[in-house]
Formats: sequence, structure tokens, C-alpha cells
Amino acid sequence: MKKILLMGNPNVGKSAIFSRLTGARVVISNYPGTTVEFMQGHIRLRGEEALVIDVPGTYTIKPTNKA
Repeated sequence: MKKILLMGNPNVGKSAIFSRLTGARVVISNYPGTTVEFMQGHIRLRGEEALVIDVPGTYTIKPTNKA
């Protein structure tokens, strides 16, 4: 099964796209930090099932401090 990951900066419309693609009802608002956990949904894409994953927004994928 193909996987589609929706990731990017906070408040850019990832959850709105997820909702439109999957038909799932998700909380959408006009301020950063609304999505606090990942969501999964299924769609049919060119006759194949695909898993769509919506994750909370992030400003960077690089570590900001040393662990």
C-alpha cells in the first residue's frame, strides 16, 4: 500500500487537505498548533488503496538542540 505523508509548517492547510482527501472530520482552525497528534485515513488513488497520514506542523526537521 502506498503511503502519503502530509507534513510542513504549522497552519498551512495540511489537515484541510487531509479532510478533503479522506472525508474524515478533523478539527481545523486558523491558528498554529491545532493538530497535536497524527491522523490516518485511506483513499483510492488510481485504483489502488493509499494511506494518508496527517502530522502536526513543524518549523524544521533538523534537531534544534543536542540530546
